[in-house]
Amino acid sequence: MPTVASCIDLVVHLAIDRDGTRRVVEIAAPTGSTTDAAVDVEAIFTRRRGDLLPTGARPARTAKFLAAGLDPEIVLAGGAR
Repeated sequence: MPTVASCIDLVVHLAIDRDGTRRVVEIAAPTGSTTDAAVDVEAIFTRRRGDLLPTGARPARTAKFLAAGLDPEIVLAGGAR
């Protein structure tokens, strides 16, 4: 299972509203650990009162984002929508 966990950068959890619209409910990142054959994740963004807000947690691995020219801190700090 650690091999699978190392291949996942982010998990985006979607839900379908009553009107059929898909909404992001949570964005999580693997912690690098596993428990009972399940990949452990930590919520990076969660939906609260209709808004998708940062939790303050940071993904364990940001090198791929930085290599692509993306600064995750801008988004994680709530500076981009």
